[in-house]
Amino acid sequence: MRIHFGKKEYKVLLFRWRQKQWEKIELQEDGSFQSKDVTGKLSLQTGEEIAHYRLCVDSEDETVTSLELADMEAVRDNGTFHIIPCCIYGDNNCKVGRPGEFPMLTYEHPEKEYCSPYWFFRADRAATPIAFMSGKEGSLGVTVNPYSEENGNYIHNGLSVSLPGSVGITLGSVNLPVTAVTKRNPKPSVEEGIRHASCEGRIYYNPKGEHSDIYAMIEREYASLAERPTYKKSFEEAARALFRYTQQISWKEELGEYTNLHCKLPQDPVMRVRRTVTEIGWTGGAVLAYPLVLARHMLKEPFTGRSGEAMIDSFVARYNEKSGLIYEQTKPVDGKDFLKVWVGTEQSWECHCAYTNGSCIYGILKTIDYLKSIGEEYPEKWLETCKKVIGTVISLQREDGAFGYAFSGKEKKVLDFDSFGGAWFIPSCALLYKFEKNEMYLESAKAALRYYAGFVKAVNCYGTPLDTLKAVDQEGNLGYLKGARLVYELTGEKEFLTYLEWSAHYEYTWRYAFKARPICPPLSNSDWNSCGGSVTSVSNMHIHPMGVLVDPDLIYLSKVTGNPYHYERAMDSIHWLMQSLELYPDTMGFDTYGGLTERFCPSDATLVEFYGDGTPASVWFSYNLWAAANALEAILEYMRRA
Repeated sequence: MRIHFGKKEYKVLLFRWRQKQWEKIELQEDGSFQSKDVTGKLSLQTGEEIAHYRLCVDSEDETVTSLELADMEAVRDNGTFHIIPCCIYGDNNCKVGRPGEFPMLTYEHPEKEYCSPYWFFRADRAATPIAFMSGKEGSLGVTVNPYSEENGNYIHNGLSVSLPGSVGITLGSVNLPVTAVTKRNPKPSVEEGIRHASCEGRIYYNPKGEHSDIYAMIEREYASLAERPTYKKSFEEAARALFRYTQQISWKEELGEYTNLHCKLPQDPVMRVRRTVTEIGWTGGAVLAYPLVLARHMLKEPFTGRSGEAMIDSFVARYNEKSGLIYEQTKPVDGKDFLKVWVGTEQSWECHCAYTNGSCIYGILKTIDYLKSIGEEYPEKWLETCKKVIGTVISLQREDGAFGYAFSGKEKKVLDFDSFGGAWFIPSCALLYKFEKNEMYLESAKAALRYYAGFVKAVNCYGTPLDTLKAVDQEGNLGYLKGARLVYELTGEKEFLTYLEWSAHYEYTWRYAFKARPICPPLSNSDWNSCGGSVTSVSNMHIHPMGVLVDPDLIYLSKVTGNPYHYERAMDSIHWLMQSLELYPDTMGFDTYGGLTERFCPSDATLVEFYGDGTPASVWFSYNLWAAANALEAILEYMRRA
């Protein structure tokens, strides 16, 4: 059986999973199929660029049925690029990362469990349930409803990609070649079969054959899938609870630091210090300092712990004259001034990271920008330190616009350019231009936006977090998105509005477009809704709260383009955050309202936290300061602009 879009033809193939292998099912021209124990019908309604399908299966035994669309002209190494959102982006950078860290779509390294020419995942792992591929003669995407009904219960469906040129869905699900749990942690394959069930979805085609063709497909799917979360408490209630938690619970006077906390359920539900937070950016530092400054003015609550201003003082005091950047920690921890950073395929303690320095400097500068807006003074040393750091970064900027990612701690030298994390310096350059009107800052930001735009359009932004080893991720793009918005605001040049749109669409590959059905408590015991939550990387396939930081930028984008799509996706996000906060304490079974973990598991990935009886948990039993800080900032920014 074949399906045609214009002159392009794809073969339609059907298989069943039996005795741990795929058996081909012969399809008749009318889409029917019959064997001694499996019968059914594949119905297709084709259009010029969109087709609708429905697959019905009746089986004597439980089975998983795979519908595959294959480009019969595809050959090995022909440049076909596959995507399953949150799971697979091309080969997941097999060539620049370390094979075996997380799933990689490749013929290489067959000895590694995480390296395979095919991957099958449960569909609710993908923020939008679509399997996509692009090649020289067009792009193809196939979607599936993540769940089907059988005998009054729901079952999970799946998505697949295969080299050299196939995409597919499954009725029922099977994880192949292994079940990807988290980095370096594959588990045996898991299957969920059906006897009498059906599924449906759409098949998209775009003759352009660009990776970014998936963006329009995701937008179309969102229109039919989205279901916005609901919440009860006010923004002010949430903000005050988040702030009070930082002062009354997270801050430990005896340690002189804000802390991350953790507990064990059910045997020990008391939150205890997991570690102090000393890093300057990424998951600490300026991530908290800025919302604390907002809180001082907007909430007028008493401080017990260190103020945001005092935190910024501690950052600038750690300027490293030798490198021209800031030490990664506000004080040595275990004798180390730096955090562990991936450089190439190895880890190093002796270097600075663009993500930590970039997010720190941006946090300081947006604090300055806020204080300027309300007519309040700030220490001149703040700005001078930011200018010195950004001056170093610009002096080392490559001719093509790339900023460094890993920098020497002993001299002004870039050790590694190969990461999207350098994009976090862009919004800082833009803000410095806004303050100083020095063209050097603006031209540097423009050059970087143009360089990193290639990654965004290729749907392959990677290597930002310090702990994911070149994994494709969401986090670097958040800095790029903010930088594109600022440069467009400052210049009005349409080129940068285009980059802002691309960046927003890349974010949506990570942002859930539907309400998932978690399989483990505590989330499975509630009506929690994943729609609007965003996933961090292909290395850590869970929802985290960081995406809320760009919601104001998405609202801005919606306003200047007149496209309500961006506004709707931003609204999903803040609703997701507000209802996630309300899981505490009753649903979570630990902590209090105002607490927030960094990990929510809508599917079967990153289930690495366990109750005392061995039952996996769909959240981490933790309070993560950076996550709560992101939430506090997002909510205060909404209140500020209301």
